[in-house]
Amino acid sequence: MFPRCLKNSAMIVCVLTMVAALAPPATAQLLGGLSTAAVETAGAQKVGGTVGITDEFVSLGGLARIGIASSFDLGAKVAFVDFQAPLGSSLGLNADGKFQILDVFLQDPFDLAVGPEVTYFRVENVTNWYFGAYVAVSKEFILDNGRGLTPYGRVGLRLHRVESDTFDDDELNTGVGVGAAYEIAGYTSLWGELTIEDAGTGALFGFLYELR
Repeated sequence: MFPRCLKNSAMIVCVLTMVAALAPPATAQLLGGLSTAAVETAGAQKVGGTVGITDEFVSLGGLARIGIASSFDLGAKVAFVDFQAPLGSSLGLNADGKFQILDVFLQDPFDLAVGPEVTYFRVENVTNWYFGAYVAVSKEFILDNGRGLTPYGRVGLRLHRVESDTFDDDELNTGVGVGAAYEIAGYTSLWGELTIEDAGTGALFGFLYELR
C-alpha cells in the first residue's frame, strides 16, 4: 500500500503546483529560494550549491543560511547567470530573512513563514533591483526509511527597479516557487524547485549541508 505520508506529500505538491500555474509571472531571476518555511535553529549554519535552468538562461550558484533566533533566520545567495545571446552574463546577489509564524513542533498543522528579500544583478549596462516579501508554507513527512521529505511552496511580491543611462522604470510583480527537499543523510539534503519567472518556467536544483 502506498505510504500515507507520501500520499499527503503528493497532495500538497499538486495543490501548490495548481497555484503556481494560476499565478502571474515573476521578474526575479533568483526567485527559487530552495528554502522551506521552517527556520534554522539558532546558531545552525547550512551551505550549498544550486543549478538553475530556463529557456533564457542557465545559472550556477551557492547559498548559505544561518539561524539567528528560535523563529528567525537569514539567507544569502550568489549566482552566475549566463543569458542567451545577445545578452551576456551577470552575477546575481540575493538576501532574505525568514520569520516563522506556525511551527509543526508547536503542534501547528504545518510550517508557515514570511520575510523580506532583496535581489540585485546587472547585465548589458542595465541595473536590476528587486525589493519584496514572500510567504512560504511547508510540512515535513518522515518516510518508512526514516528520511524526511518536505514539500513546500512560496509566493512572492516584488518591486522591480530598472536603472540605466537612458531610462529608469519600476513595476510590481508576483511569482511562485514549488518544490521539495529530501534528506539523504543526517546533515545533507537534495532540493528541487519549479519557478515561474518573466523568463518562463524554470527548474532549480541544489543541495544543502549543515555545518557541524
